[in-house]
Amino acid sequence: MNQKTENINVVHESEVQRQFARIHIPATIKINEMDYKVHDISVGGFSINNTAKIITANTMYQGLLTINIDGFDFSYQIEFNSLNQWSNNNIGCTFSKADKQFNSALRYIITAFLNGSLLSTGDLINTLSRENHTGARVKKQLKKITNKERAKSIFGSLVFLAIGLSAIAFVGFKLFSIYFIQSSTKAFVDIKSYTLTMPKAGNLETLIPSGATQVSKGQLLASFTGADLEADISQLPPETMGILTESFEVAKAKGNISSPCDCKILEVKNLNGQYLQKGDETFTLVNNNAIPYITAKFSFEDANTIQNGQSVLVKILGDSAVIKGKIQQLSVIDGDIDVTGLIATEKPIDFKDVNKPARVIISNDFSSDYLKSWL
Repeated sequence: MNQKTENINVVHESEVQRQFARIHIPATIKINEMDYKVHDISVGGFSINNTAKIITANTMYQGLLTINIDGFDFSYQIEFNSLNQWSNNNIGCTFSKADKQFNSALRYIITAFLNGSLLSTGDLINTLSRENHTGARVKKQLKKITNKERAKSIFGSLVFLAIGLSAIAFVGFKLFSIYFIQSSTKAFVDIKSYTLTMPKAGNLETLIPSGATQVSKGQLLASFTGADLEADISQLPPETMGILTESFEVAKAKGNISSPCDCKILEVKNLNGQYLQKGDETFTLVNNNAIPYITAKFSFEDANTIQNGQSVLVKILGDSAVIKGKIQQLSVIDGDIDVTGLIATEKPIDFKDVNKPARVIISNDFSSDYLKSWL
């Protein structure tokens, strides 16, 4: 039985079908009551001798394929399509509408023939009984989402995108700061000052008016009263301490603390009427013409990029303004692992900002106007 076919999309054997090359197996095929010897066969198709040119190309045929190997016979009714006539009088054919059982059985026979195994009916039945093909993928039906769900999904995506971009920007900022900007490890507003201390242990009485901000040279700032004889009697017996205390009350020493200059009062210790030890701080004064400056410490690793006269940017805590300045002096203090720099600013620093923390940055690669955004 044959049927002429036209406009059939013929394709070569798929990659899966080409797991076996065409091989020579004792097989015949009966077409229209005529037996043809199979020249070679694979899972995808076969070729037969067509010297008489009875089989025409591009035609659908049906026939009975019989394979006989060492007394093992396998017959199967197949449908195939003749493709083209070769120069050796063979014509190539491809299986058409071959079911899964036929493919599994043919694969088993070819594999056993190639590796020299004995064919058995039991093995063939076992091969046909198991699932040898992957099932078709189940296409999931997409659920139609509502506008609310779509908006929620878009919002969530934007949030995660913003978080990711923020993380990238933060890392980039840190890397830029590390490789292109030298920043102070510690900085504060400083000024040359005088620190007055107790010359002798005793009780302190302040003499300057409340709220005063300036004092003149030689002006009395405080008076103190203490024992003329300084000794540690805390370890003596109580009876002895009592006798000595009465003696010390008789021999009291009095004195005054005066200003060494025409100064501004930077700090007054709230110690009025208290007993202070010798060397305790009482007042901190600064000259009227003293100018605040910046004391900054830089990592010793950045010392080779810092030099006197180099321009810097300064920002004082609590002030939004960025001040330009220049390094006036660099030094290393004994016992300190950092480089200390004294910085003079182009604009004067307010006296009230003395002792406030600050931040100083330096860069040899970027202009000062660009670096302002990093403070």
